Order: sequence, then structure tokens, then C-alpha cells
Amino acid sequence: MYSTRDVELFTKMMELHAQGFGTIPECVYNVVNSSNNSEDTMDNVDNQNKQIKQPQDTSSPIDTVDEIARMRQEMEELRKYVDESIKKRDKLLLQTLREVLESKQKKKKKWWQFWK
Repeated sequence: MYSTRDVELFTKMMELHAQGFGTIPECVYNVVNSSNNSEDTMDNVDNQNKQIKQPQDTSSPIDTVDEIARMRQEMEELRKYVDESIKKRDKLLLQTLREVLESKQKKKKKWWQFWK
């Protein structure tokens, strides 16, 4: 009794021999080597898949909590920085706008002040 795998290997060996790739022992050697290589490759792929499926997170819950706290602190600092920057920009904009309006008022002369 032969398994389906044995029959497949035997047919590959016969095909190689019929195509003139060498003697029967050489064809058997080629088929067995290619079979072993493909099995090794499949084993390697299976092992890699198992390794990938394993959880990669090895950090402890304490580390995670510390990381979250650190990120919150950074976000708070960033929010404060943005708020301060916006306030400074607004103050500068208002100051510039006032200066422009004042300079226009000074340049604008009334009709009765034409001699000044």
C-alpha cells in the first residue's frame, strides 16, 4: 500500500527519467531532495507563522500605565504651549491693528486743520 505522497514522488521520478534527466537512481535522488527541501520550507513557514501569531507584547501592565501617564503629561504640556502661542499671537495682532489704526488717525487731517 502506497500513500498518495509516495505515488506523487514516483510519478515525478518517472517523468524526470522519461524526459532524459538522468538514470533512475539520479532521478530518485533529485525527487527525494526536492521533496525534502519543500517539506523543510513548509516546516519553516509553519514555524514562522506560529511565531508571528504569538503575542509580541511583553510589557507589564505597570509599564503600560506609566506610558499612558507620560503621554497624557506630554499632551497637556503641548496643549498649554499651543494655548500660550495663540494668546501671544492674538495680543500681537491686536497691538499691530491698534497701531495701524492710530497711524491712520494721525495721518487723517480734518478740513479745518489743513495748515498743520
